[in-house]
Amino acid sequence: MIDKSEAYILKKYDLTESSYLVHFFTRELGALKLVAKGAKRSKSNFRGNLEILNLLEIEFSKKEQNDLGVLRRAELIESSYDLFSNYQTAKYLFTISEILSKGAKENLKEEALFRLIGAVIESYKDGIDGEWLFNYFLLWFLKLNGVFPSPFVCGKCRRKSKIVVFDIDEGGFLCAKCKTEDAINVDDKMIEVIKEILEYHPGEFKDKNKREFPKGLKSMLYFNTCHFLGSDVFTILKG
Repeated sequence: MIDKSEAYILKKYDLTESSYLVHFFTRELGALKLVAKGAKRSKSNFRGNLEILNLLEIEFSKKEQNDLGVLRRAELIESSYDLFSNYQTAKYLFTISEILSKGAKENLKEEALFRLIGAVIESYKDGIDGEWLFNYFLLWFLKLNGVFPSPFVCGKCRRKSKIVVFDIDEGGFLCAKCKTEDAINVDDKMIEVIKEILEYHPGEFKDKNKREFPKGLKSMLYFNTCHFLGSDVFTILKG
């Protein structure tokens, strides 16, 4: 049986002298690994299409008892190749692909996450500030996975109180009454940016991102992402 779906390429690995193993994030089935047979050959129909974060329409076959399926067709819908010519943007995009390759679920449709990827890539192409877009992605990735709590309710006492710190081990955002000593301090600027990210499409940050992204919020997102994935996925950004 041949299945079809739109899909973003997350990673590709050398499999044989002529073939790749490609990690996709599909609209219909979530994360999916497929063998692209003969993709390295000069006359392959796949050549030029199997690049990181390209959007494709793919056809594939996969047996239930087999972990790996076979890529049958890959038609390019939208290329992200030109974005990688900018060194800093490339580091952000490689990190996004790394996060998705570790955090996207198999055999589970995640329409909101699929749309998030598209919105962020489109906004990079429109020239929105790279750091703001990257942190926008992180916050929504965490929220869609249920690990970014409401910044308007204390995670411990559950009251709608003024938030002053963030402590992931104590329930997330905490009020003054419930705060812990080693937590990350939260100020009004951070709460304002969180509200904006939750309310606006990333393409609307062209004027807003003239400000510096709050360092405390950035630290919070990085820590939360590593905690959720169980590994440091930001090594590319540190290089």
